[in-house]
Amino acid sequence: VRITSVIRSTAPGAAAGEAKQPSRIDVYRDRLVIQPDGAVVSARDVDRGGDAFSRLLGDVAADKDSRYILLMAQPGSATLVNLLKKKIRARGVDVGCELCEAVP
Repeated sequence: VRITSVIRSTAPGAAAGEAKQPSRIDVYRDRLVIQPDGAVVSARDVDRGGDAFSRLLGDVAADKDSRYILLMAQPGSATLVNLLKKKIRARGVDVGCELCEAVP
């Protein structure tokens, strides 16, 4: 996987333009998979809280000057990607998104 989303820190005290560290989430039509541990959260559980996504979002929000969330959007995942982006941005966390190609 070639990742082209690089988000730079603007935090006081951070090295000028230092790249933030991504927390990667693979997003499918009906679920998301948090990497590298492989925790799976169904699309319907995203709003319930207490799941692996909510915990990750809280962790990244607590360290948002040096971390961001990278969504790896699989074919057919646009609805869930948009929901996740809204939730992530509502916490003041930077988000990147990469589009993955369908494999024939």
